[in-house]
Amino acid sequence: MQNAHVSGSGTTPALLPAPFATSQVILTKQEHIQLKQQANLWHAMSKAACGREKKVLAKNASLIAQHKAEMAGLNTQVADLK
Repeated sequence: MQNAHVSGSGTTPALLPAPFATSQVILTKQEHIQLKQQANLWHAMSKAACGREKKVLAKNASLIAQHKAEMAGLNTQVADLK
């Protein structure tokens, strides 16, 4: 008797290609340029948003540190008053 091998057991099943995977699309040079410009615009906007987020997170961390320091000072004042 030959060794039986079950295909796909213990592995990820093979993905079937999408129906449109082999169809071709023809773009005009103008459409290609517009798509590239749009991609560059979205990339730049994403990069700018990430930069703004980084600044806001740094500011937030700074404010949290200031708040903790202020609370520690107030807690010592309260402890001294007791």
